[in-house]
Amino acid sequence: MRITARRAAVAGATLFLALGLSACSAGGNADGKASEAPKTQTVAEACDLIETEMNAVGSDVQSAMSNAATDPSEAIAALKTVSDKLKETSAKVQNADVKKVVDPMVDAFGRLGAAMEKITGDPAAATEALTEIQAVAGDIQTVGADYGKVCSK
Repeated sequence: MRITARRAAVAGATLFLALGLSACSAGGNADGKASEAPKTQTVAEACDLIETEMNAVGSDVQSAMSNAATDPSEAIAALKTVSDKLKETSAKVQNADVKKVVDPMVDAFGRLGAAMEKITGDPAAATEALTEIQAVAGDIQTVGADYGKVCSK
């Protein structure tokens, strides 16, 4: 039963990570180039920056997450990569409207990674971790929707 709960938790986290990453591509950067945040950064510039930076890690993360059920440590490393990159990118965001929706996203991905670590650290804690993952998944969907609203303007 523990292994089943663990795999379910990993699979659930994989799904929510995919949803979260798709929210980051709600904007549109035609040239695919990232730029440093100017002092008077527009919403579009901030959203383009986030999208470009997240797309840079997207394929590696998707590959790792596709193997999550068999290699949870790879999934955790992928979540850490996303969380770290999002944190790094958030520091470059100067637009207040975008910053308000990116900072909660950084927090949510960090909490998702911590919940995933609980599963591999203590398989007996899988059920509790799954509950945390489900809660964080809701948060990721909410902040992803908020990001989409701001960045689709």
